[in-house]
Amino acid sequence: MKRIEITTKNHPHFIGSWNINNDKLSNDIIGFFKNNPEIQKEGTTATGIDIKVKKSTDITINPNDLKQNKYDLFNFYFEHLNKCYLDYREQFTFLKTFANKINIGPFNIQKYQPGGHFAKVHSERTHITCLHRLFAWMTYLNDVKEDDGGTTDFDYYKINTLGLPQSTIDETYKRNYFLPVLLTKVNQITYLVDRFLSELFLTQRELEKVFASCSMNVQLVNKFNTVGVKQ
Repeated sequence: MKRIEITTKNHPHFIGSWNINNDKLSNDIIGFFKNNPEIQKEGTTATGIDIKVKKSTDITINPNDLKQNKYDLFNFYFEHLNKCYLDYREQFTFLKTFANKINIGPFNIQKYQPGGHFAKVHSERTHITCLHRLFAWMTYLNDVKEDDGGTTDFDYYKINTLGLPQSTIDETYKRNYFLPVLLTKVNQITYLVDRFLSELFLTQRELEKVFASCSMNVQLVNKFNTVGVKQ
């Protein structure tokens, strides 16, 4: 695993990048995607399917799936991802005070055909249901040339990253760090793995309990927001 430095003159940032130096692992994950068409689906966002926003083919893998032999290679993948995370903590040592234990929820393997994209600038921590997220990661699995698109753009930081093979990007969302990001349109096939590392992971039932306990506050906020607004 080799750290890749990302620099910019405009802003400080909390973006980490590494090359995990394992072509076989990357090729095996691509092979897994190709060999499992029955679990592939059209890429979705929080609001559902909208190819104007996201145009990809995805496989979603749940943590419990990793107990099956079929998914063994992803346990190996997460060993590499953990090394990246440990190196990230060494760069930003304040993380050791609260992020010694983190959880992984469902994650995606994504295939972007030529013309595919995630075209909307967005942040991953802008709603009560995702405040538990600490990091987002993205691992490019194949080479993508600069002229063929497929870069990940951190818009407000004026950072544009090439699709380096096995390059993992961690974005910290703790406190008030919001990193608007988009994946530009690609002109060749691009494979990647992405999702989140979380402080805790809540089930839908647990989220409903949180919402129920916050209902009075939500009502008050709604009233506050409508004060002085002409109906």
